[in-house]
Amino acid sequence: MQRRFDICRVSAALTGGAILWSLRRRNRAAGLAGSLVLVALAGGVLWSNVLAYHDALLAPRARLAELQHIGGLVAGKGPTFVNDYEIYAVRHFLRAGYPVAPAEYRPVSLLLRDGTSLTKSAYADLDSFPTATLEGYRSIVVPRAPIESRPPSIYQLEWQGRYYQLWQRPAQPAREIIEHVPYGDSNTHPYCGSAESGSSRPECSIAPVSIPRCSQVLRLARFAQSQHAELVAYQRPEPIVVRGDQMVWPESWFHEPAGGNLTATTPGTGVAHIAVNSAQRYELWLGGGFSRGFEVSVDGRRVGRVKDQLANVGDYTPVADVFLEPGIHTFALRYPPSDLTPGSGDTTFTTLTAIALQPLESPPSEIFTVAPAQARTLCGRPLDWIEIVAAPA
Repeated sequence: MQRRFDICRVSAALTGGAILWSLRRRNRAAGLAGSLVLVALAGGVLWSNVLAYHDALLAPRARLAELQHIGGLVAGKGPTFVNDYEIYAVRHFLRAGYPVAPAEYRPVSLLLRDGTSLTKSAYADLDSFPTATLEGYRSIVVPRAPIESRPPSIYQLEWQGRYYQLWQRPAQPAREIIEHVPYGDSNTHPYCGSAESGSSRPECSIAPVSIPRCSQVLRLARFAQSQHAELVAYQRPEPIVVRGDQMVWPESWFHEPAGGNLTATTPGTGVAHIAVNSAQRYELWLGGGFSRGFEVSVDGRRVGRVKDQLANVGDYTPVADVFLEPGIHTFALRYPPSDLTPGSGDTTFTTLTAIALQPLESPPSEIFTVAPAQARTLCGRPLDWIEIVAAPA
């Protein structure tokens, strides 16, 4: 009712101003008054729009556009496992691929390896799910992030964007996975957020890779040999990840110690010092959600900005590719003052969970397939997982 009344008042003012302006030839003063009324109304409408847009939360349009594209690729190639708490993915964009998501409404049970089941606002690395669960899905959609594990070896990368990857397997895989052994800290941090049959966990896993003991690799080789099978291992460089509060930040920012998160609430700059061991290109990521966002600098050089990214738990946003020499580097995240651009008035949805550097050159990301007798060639390598595979029975 109030909105209708306001519209009527604006319409009446416009009408009056137009009448006065139309009398400008007979009454110069009336015409001038009408012009002033129209200019004031136009300015008031423009300013009220600026104020409304100033505090709005903008949807991550580019991220959702990728889901729309993937929706066409999974049509007829479902069901689809979506490892992201994104309601528009499973309820709209990917609907032609019969999608399910672990932390969303689902018609099936998607238990983790530890027996828990996720609820809203939760995340688990792909390696936290039993292989038998994942294999039931023809397509797997995962956020593109440095902390996310590669799907099992029977899946191939079909499409990759800035924010998402689509992996698919043949209708009849050429090999059977007898055992899938994950590495990284998904073994100690199986999920973060809420679970139906477990406690709430504030810290997400950040290391999808580790170097297994050679004795364990050889033990898997002996089992593979007894099954007349081979070993398949996925090597990838380990990302360098620091949690959001492993930096110096303005005192006014909100700190959540349990999850290691920071929420920027007033303009200021957080600074982190991160060491790298090898000279190469790194992909720089920020974990969290970013409305007004951050301007990001490395060693005093501005490399990018993240904003208008209303992400979910466990999500990361790419910032830039940077070349770094060995040593300690300074990363500055500036939370800028509010301006007149849409969304810049928000002070509650810029939360930093982590800063991540993904090496892009060394060691190379590749899959190794070796006979049990050559298992030692896998020792000392940073691995995402090892599988024991054989031809289907």
